[in-house]
Order: sequence, then structure tokens, then C-alpha cells
Amino acid sequence: MRKAVIKLTFNNEKIARVVYNAISHEEIRDFSRIKVNLRRKSNILTIRIDARDTTALRASFNSYMRWIKVCLSAINFK
Repeated sequence: MRKAVIKLTFNNEKIARVVYNAISHEEIRDFSRIKVNLRRKSNILTIRIDARDTTALRASFNSYMRWIKVCLSAINFK
């Protein structure tokens, strides 16, 4: 089993809450090769990924980072 823990600190709690709410729906999906746990405490978002193999871990990591980048781009859109 491969594991990764990603902790992201945002400028404020509101941004962390928006990002968490946007990506939390992905956590409940049923994937056979990965399990993801999301937590938010104040302005810190923690993503824990447990994967059967390195390929699944890397793909999951990249997906979550892309989704977060999209969220932040949408927040900063003017």
C-alpha cells in the first residue's frame, strides 16, 4: 500500500472552505485502487491518499492538485 499526505495552507479560512466544498464530492466516489480522506481545519486542507500502487497514487495526487488549481483559478477570476 502506498500513502501520501498533502497539507495545504490557504491565505484564509474562506478559501480553504470553498476548495474543500468543491473537491469533497470526489472523496465519496468508489474506486477500487485508492481511498481518499479530506479534512479541513481552519485554513488548512489535508488530503490523505491510500493507493494499491504507485501509479494509482500518482494519478490521484495529480487529479486533486488539478482540481484545486481549477478552484483557485475560479476564485481569482475577475
